[in-house]
Amino acid sequence: RTTTASPAPLRTQTRAALKDELLRCPKGTKVYPADDAVDCRLPPTSRGGIPQPHGLALWFYKSTGGLKAQRYYEHGLLRWDISYHTTGGRSSEGLYDNEKPKVDRENGLHTSYAPNGTIVRQAEYRSGQLQGWSKQWEDDGYPSTATRYENNKQVEMIGPTGQKM
Repeated sequence: RTTTASPAPLRTQTRAALKDELLRCPKGTKVYPADDAVDCRLPPTSRGGIPQPHGLALWFYKSTGGLKAQRYYEHGLLRWDISYHTTGGRSSEGLYDNEKPKVDRENGLHTSYAPNGTIVRQAEYRSGQLQGWSKQWEDDGYPSTATRYENNKQVEMIGPTGQKM
């Protein structure tokens, strides 16, 4: 009986070591490799057309070869994004509900991280508009501000000690 090692988690992959099969591209798509990126795309729908992103897309830092970002697309529309610091930890993550290609519209909770892994910002979006509380912290985790939005307009702001600003 032989066993094979599980592939390394995506965040520890380098472009040089990445095997195209790890992308698990959806049926009908093709892997499009580049020096610092690799992604799944649907073939062009017209002669001379551009292949449309569909499935996982990965970008890598040119300096280190480490993972810079991973995104997931459905028929050219961005659905989620995770970005990484050069040190390997997460930089940000969020969901999208794009209706048009390349018009990124945030939806749901978006989180940003300091290089040490501490959450430094969380904001709620609804179809590209800030909605609800947006909170910020210092790199050491100390609260900075909390701002409440309604339809992308600031309606309330609270400082680190709980006072209204």
